[in-house]
Amino acid sequence: MSTQTQTPTRARRVTLADLERTGKLDDFQPGHTPSHSALIRDTLPEREAAAEATCASCGHVGLGFRAFTRRDGSSWRAYAMCPHCQHAEGF
Repeated sequence: MSTQTQTPTRARRVTLADLERTGKLDDFQPGHTPSHSALIRDTLPEREAAAEATCASCGHVGLGFRAFTRRDGSSWRAYAMCPHCQHAEGF
C-alpha cells in the first residue's frame, strides 16, 4: 500500500491593489469608522484573528490587519494581509 503526502492547495494571491482595481473597495477608504475609539480599534477580535492566521497563498503565519470604511461611514470591512506576499483576504 502506497502513502502519498498531499501538498496543501494555496489560494491565488490577491492584493489590496487587486481589490481596488477590480472595484471591490469602491466607496471605501482606509481606516475605521468614526465610532471606533482607539481602544476598540486596538482590541478588535478581527485584529487578533489576523495575527494568528495563516496566509492562504504562501503559508506565512501572522497576518496584518487593515480596516476600510465606507465613505459615508455606514459600514466597514476588515482584511487580513500577509506581510510576506501581500495576499489580502476579507473577513
